[in-house]
Amino acid sequence: MLRFHGSYQLGQMDNRETENGLVEAVAVLVSTMPRMRPDLPKGKLGQCCKTRPDFIKAWEKWRGQVSKLECSAFWIQCSHQKTRDGLKNLLHIMMGNIKDLTAATSHWLELFASHFLYIRPFTVGFEGMHHLAQKCIQLKPSFDTNGLTGLLNGILSENPEVVLAECTKKFGPWMVTHCMELLAADNDYADIMLHEERPNFGGISIEELHRLVYAQVLCSHSSTWQIAPTYLSSCLNQGLGLLEILLLKQPIQDNRLVLKTLELCRLYELENVGTNIMKIAGCYHWKHGRKGTGVYWFQQAHDKVRLDRIAQQLFERIGKSVADDNFKQWEGLLELLGSDIGSAGGLEFLHRYLFPF
Repeated sequence: MLRFHGSYQLGQMDNRETENGLVEAVAVLVSTMPRMRPDLPKGKLGQCCKTRPDFIKAWEKWRGQVSKLECSAFWIQCSHQKTRDGLKNLLHIMMGNIKDLTAATSHWLELFASHFLYIRPFTVGFEGMHHLAQKCIQLKPSFDTNGLTGLLNGILSENPEVVLAECTKKFGPWMVTHCMELLAADNDYADIMLHEERPNFGGISIEELHRLVYAQVLCSHSSTWQIAPTYLSSCLNQGLGLLEILLLKQPIQDNRLVLKTLELCRLYELENVGTNIMKIAGCYHWKHGRKGTGVYWFQQAHDKVRLDRIAQQLFERIGKSVADDNFKQWEGLLELLGSDIGSAGGLEFLHRYLFPF
């Protein structure tokens, strides 16, 4: 970009050598700026320094080269004002001139980042970073309402209450739920604040409260309710109870949805809930005329009481003698039970529950 920067005109063909040389010199300085990192990917500009002493040494040497170029006599020989002013401004930025940095940035975050690039590559602790952020906000006040400034202020001041409040106010339950681990990382105070059980919250912690809130949001839509058990199962105080309610509330009209719900019961070791769901499904299908499907679900639930009652009622309705030569009534029974009688084990359940011996 610097090599395309020159204000070359047709009438400057005879005296552009100095201007071109200055552009090239600044381009070299930009491309050799020290960077402290283990390695530098191929094609990336900068001088790689693996240790802090090496970086400080290279940093001072590089700043000396920038300062030396700024004091060069070539600037007087360069008669093209736009190029000269632009390159001088860039050198002042690289030297860390606060006035030029402030003028070149449009948001306090840009000014904040530029301090670490060109003024103080090492700032000790969050306290110094927070003080610097406050100074940058004063120089470049932000009037946006997206909550980013308040959030970053809370992070830099190591105030988990502010971070939590800003996330809750601006970013919704997903952000609040997933920022808990970051808030508690290497912060004993935040860890205690987030995980201690609070009587005014019904004996649950702040972390569990927000997970429950997010789980409720997921439960409210048919396409996301299956994700909610992941969050409810991690809430040891009230989550499992709400998970049972969630699974029992799922519709049982569609057998595929019932099977999915039963899979979740198996995954979270809620066998009793799964048994109740199968009983409810059996009652629903029996009540709506799908007798075979009803018997199938009663068998899966091992509901011997209902199966015994069904078998007794059916047998009494058709006749007490299996040896009767008139099989029309048995054919009627097959029609009554429907096509799902095969999945229910045929008429074996009658024999099993009427003649157990």
